[in-house]
Amino acid sequence: MKKLFFLLVVLFPGILSAQIEDHVYELSDSSSILSEKVKNIISRNIDNKQFVFLGESFHRSGADLRKKTDFVKYLVKEEGFENIIFESDFYALYNEHHQSHLYAIWSQAEQCQELFKFLEEHRVSIWGVDNRFHSSYSKKSFPGDLEKFLEIEGIDFSSRYISIVRQILKSEFKANDLIAPEDLLYFDDETEKILTHPNLHKNNFWLQAIKNLKSSSIVYRSKNIKLSIAERDRQMAENLSFFANKYPDKKFIVWAANAHIARTDSEYMGEKTMGVEFLKANPDNSYHIAFASIKMPYRKTKKIERKRKSRKNLLHYLPDIHKDYFMDTKEIRSKYPELAGSPYYAKLWSAGKRHLKTEWLRHFDAIVFIEDGELAEYIPLK
Repeated sequence: MKKLFFLLVVLFPGILSAQIEDHVYELSDSSSILSEKVKNIISRNIDNKQFVFLGESFHRSGADLRKKTDFVKYLVKEEGFENIIFESDFYALYNEHHQSHLYAIWSQAEQCQELFKFLEEHRVSIWGVDNRFHSSYSKKSFPGDLEKFLEIEGIDFSSRYISIVRQILKSEFKANDLIAPEDLLYFDDETEKILTHPNLHKNNFWLQAIKNLKSSSIVYRSKNIKLSIAERDRQMAENLSFFANKYPDKKFIVWAANAHIARTDSEYMGEKTMGVEFLKANPDNSYHIAFASIKMPYRKTKKIERKRKSRKNLLHYLPDIHKDYFMDTKEIRSKYPELAGSPYYAKLWSAGKRHLKTEWLRHFDAIVFIEDGELAEYIPLK
C-alpha cells in the first residue's frame, strides 16, 4: 500500500494536491465571519463532545487571538458552550473566575479585550488548567487556604511545611537556589504523606490542588527542560480530566498553545503533550483546532510565495495567501490515512526549523490559516 501511494505521488502529484485541496475552505463568507460550510464541519465534529481546543502558534500572535475570539463567539452563541479553560492558574481560577488571574499574555493583550467583554456579557465562566500557582491570588491565598483545609480535615502538617509551600510559590524556578535542600526534601516527603491521607480523597478539588502543588514543584525544580515541560503537560491533562469528570454535563472551550493541544506527541514538546494525555483518558471527547498566521510584519511575501511552491509545505494546498482558510485535517485523515504520516512544513508553533516539518495532519483536527498576522499589543497594568 505504501509503495502504491509513493508511486501515485511521484507519477501523479496532482492527485495528492486534490486530496488535500478538496478539504480546504474559505473561513468566511459574505454573511458571516465563519462560513456556513465551516460551521457545519465544526458542528458535525463536536456533536456529543465536551471539549473544543483552540490553539495559537505562539502566545504573542495577535491575529491568532482575534480569530480565536470569533470561534469562541460561535461556540457560545450557536453550540451552547458556557465555560472556557485557559492555560492559566488552576487554583485561582477555580475559586475566582476572573481574567485578572490569567497570564498577562492574554489578560493584558489588546486583541483579547473584545473576548473578555463577550465572556462577561454572555456569562461564560473562566477556568484554568495550569499546574503552576502563578497568579498573585494563589501566591497570597493558597498557603493559608491549605493550612485551614488540613486543620479542618485532621490531616497532620507542620508550620514548617506551610512556610516551605510559601517559599516554593514565591521562588518558582529559583527554588533550588533559594530553598535549602533539606527543606525541599522535607516538602516532598510531607506532600506524599498528605496525598495518601484518606481524608484528602473525600474532597476532589483539594486532592487536585495538592497534586498541582506537587507537580508545580517538579516543574520549578527539574534541571531537564523537556522533563519539566512534559510534567506540566501531564498535569494540565489531568486537570482537564478533573473538569470532565466533575462537570460531565458542561461543555468547555480550551484556550492554549498549538503545542499543548496537539493530538499526537512531537519531539518539540518532549515526552508528553496535554492533548495526547487528555485523549488517553478521554477518548473521542474533544476536537482540536490549530491557528496560525500566513503573513507577519517580519515575513516577506515573496519568500512565502516561493516556499508555498513546495508540495511539502501546507501553504501549497491553499488556493492563495490572500484570504483566511480552514483545513479539515480530520476529514483528510479519514479519507486518505496514508497522508496522515506524511511530514509537511508549516509555522504552527514557535520552534526551531527542524520541528516545523512534522506530521501536522495527525496533530490537529483542523487548521485555521489567517491571511494577515500581527503581534499582540499590551495595555498597561492598572
